[in-house]
Amino acid sequence: MEDARAVAIGAGAPDVQPIHLLHSILKGVEVARLLASFVDVLELRTAVAQAVSVRGRDAPRPAPPYSSSCMRVIVHALKEASALGDPAVEGRHVLLGLLRMRPSRRLFGLLAPSRNPAYELLNSRGLSYETVRGSARAA
Repeated sequence: MEDARAVAIGAGAPDVQPIHLLHSILKGVEVARLLASFVDVLELRTAVAQAVSVRGRDAPRPAPPYSSSCMRVIVHALKEASALGDPAVEGRHVLLGLLRMRPSRRLFGLLAPSRNPAYELLNSRGLSYETVRGSARAA
């Protein structure tokens, strides 16, 4: 969580978004191993880094808050950890939480669906909640 906040600060973002969480968990070996059978992890890391567009370290800024969509990912991750019988939330639980954040219609379809770059990057590479959940259970 703190690494995601650091990524958001480095990107100059006003708040921590799901894409910052994805950037952070892709640094971990556990998530890389889990995804390796589905996607080119290095290519995914590169695409996420470009989406985040981390700048260099500027002057210190106050810690940005977590966005509501980021908090929903965390709630989903907590539920995944509990469902898998794990005592703590790990990267794979956050990944599953991200995959549960499908863009939804707003106001009965009157507005365009909300954008979620983290979900879009994962989904465009053929990753789905159901597929990854099966592998995460085995891990």
